[in-house]
Amino acid sequence: MQELHQKFSDNFAHAAGSVAQVTVFESRAKALWAARSDLEAAAHDVHQKELALHLDEIFGDSLCACYLALTGMHVPARALLRRCLELGVVVIAYWDSPVNFWGWRDHDEDVRFSALFAHIQSIGFKTQCEKLSSAPHNLAIIGKDIEGLYRELSNVVHPKPRNFATRLSDAYSFRPEELADTIELGARVQKALAGVFSARFPLIRFSPI
Repeated sequence: MQELHQKFSDNFAHAAGSVAQVTVFESRAKALWAARSDLEAAAHDVHQKELALHLDEIFGDSLCACYLALTGMHVPARALLRRCLELGVVVIAYWDSPVNFWGWRDHDEDVRFSALFAHIQSIGFKTQCEKLSSAPHNLAIIGKDIEGLYRELSNVVHPKPRNFATRLSDAYSFRPEELADTIELGARVQKALAGVFSARFPLIRFSPI
C-alpha cells in the first residue's frame, strides 16, 4: 500500500503541468455548485429542498474525480463522473415527481437511467421548459450529449476490456493525454448538466464559466 501511495503521489506531482486544465474544471464545478442556494430558495416542497442539497454531492464527486485523474486513477475518476451525471438528472427528473423521489430516498427504489432520460426527452418536459421561458433550449442536443456520456462512462462501471487499466505496460502511471481525456469528459458532464438545469430553471444561472 505504501508503494502504491507513492506511485500515485508521484503521478500527482507529474500532473503539476496540467494546472490550467484543472483550474477550468474546478471553476465550472464551482459555478454549478454556486447555484445551489438559488435552487433551494426556488423549492416549494420538502423533496425539492432535499434535491437542491444534492448539488453538494455533485460538486464533491466532481472534485474527487479530478483528484483521482491527477493521480492516474482514471477508471474510478470516470465512475464518479457517471455518478455526477446520473445524480444531476435525478434532481431534474424528480423535482416534479415527489412520489419517485420518496420511493428512491426512503424505500431504496432503484434509479433507472432510461426512465430519467425519457423524462428529460419527453414532449411534456420540453413544453414545460418552453412555458417557463421564451429563451430557446435545444433539449434534443443536450439529451444526445447526456445519453452519449452515460454510455461512455458506463463502460468503466460495467467493465469492457478496452478500458482495463492493467493492460497497459505502465499501468497507473501519469499520462498527459489520459488526464486530458478524463478532464474533457468531466467538462462535457458539467456542460450537459448546466444545459438541462438552465432549461428547467431559467431564472437561475447554471452555465459554467
